Amino acid sequence: MVLAHGGAANDPAVSDGCQAACQAALAALADGAGALDAAVAAVVVLEDDERMNAGTGSTLRLDGSIQTDASVMDARGFGAVAGLEGIKNPVRVARAVYQTPHRLVVGRGARELALRLALAEADLSTARAREKHAARMATLGGGVFAALWQDVPEVFWKKAAQAGGACDTVGAVVRAADGTFAAAASTGGIWCALPGRVGDVPIPGAGIEVGDAGAVVATGVGEVIWREHLCARVHQAMMRGVPAQRAVDQAIADITRSHPDVDVGLLAVDRTGGGAAVTREMPWARAER
Repeated sequence: MVLAHGGAANDPAVSDGCQAACQAALAALADGAGALDAAVAAVVVLEDDERMNAGTGSTLRLDGSIQTDASVMDARGFGAVAGLEGIKNPVRVARAVYQTPHRLVVGRGARELALRLALAEADLSTARAREKHAARMATLGGGVFAALWQDVPEVFWKKAAQAGGACDTVGAVVRAADGTFAAAASTGGIWCALPGRVGDVPIPGAGIEVGDAGAVVATGVGEVIWREHLCARVHQAMMRGVPAQRAVDQAIADITRSHPDVDVGLLAVDRTGGGAAVTREMPWARAER
C-alpha cells in the first residue's frame, strides 16, 4: 500500500500528481525495490511536479532564495538534508545520507554530497513561484519588508504566515508486501521563511516517523508540527493498537483544538490499512497492488 500527499492547503485538484506518485512507488515495488526506495520514487515524482511545493516549484523565502529540506525513514534508519540549494531532487540526497553514518546534513555540506554523487542540479524556481512571491511581498510592503528580514517584527511574521497559507511539504508512506514500512518527505518550506529556517520535515518524530507499527508523514506549518511531535504521537497511538485512520483523525482533532488557525495534514499506514486527515484540504491519493 502507498499513500502520497501534495501539501496541506494545496488544491485537491492536483491529486492526480499524488496518484502518479503512488503508481511510481508501486512500479518500484514490482521491480523489486524495498519500501524505502519505493517511498523515494513517489516523492521524486512529486518534487518534479511544479504544482507542488517541493523540488521544482519550491516556495521562495523572504529574500527570494530557495532552500529545501527532505527526509527518508524506515524502521532501521533515517537520513535527511536541510537548507539544500540548487539540487533537483532533495529526497535523493536524503536517501544518500541514510547510507552514511550521519542522520542530518545541511547547507553547503548537503549540496557538496549531492554533487559528489552526480545528482542533478537545477534552478528550482518557476515563473508561477516567482509571481506568487512578488504578489505576497507586495502585500507586506515589498522591498521594505524584504530589507527587514533579519529583524522581522512579530506582527509582520503573523501577517506573512496568514497571507502565505501552508501548502508545504510532499510526502509518501509505504507498506511493502513483506510487511516493512517506509516514508519520505520533501519541502520548499513556508513562503514567509527566513533564510536558514528549518521546519519539521528533517526531524524524526515531527514531520516523519516509521517504526514497527507503521509509517507517518505530516504536512503543514512545521513549527507547530515539530512542537507537537505530531508523527511520533500518531505512531505511538498505532503502537497501542489504534488503526491508522483513527490515529490521524485524533491527532488532527487535537491540533484543531490547540491551533485552530493552522493548516496541518497527516498520512499513515499500518499493518491493516492506511489513513489521511487534514484540518482543511489536501491533495492526496492511495494505491495498492
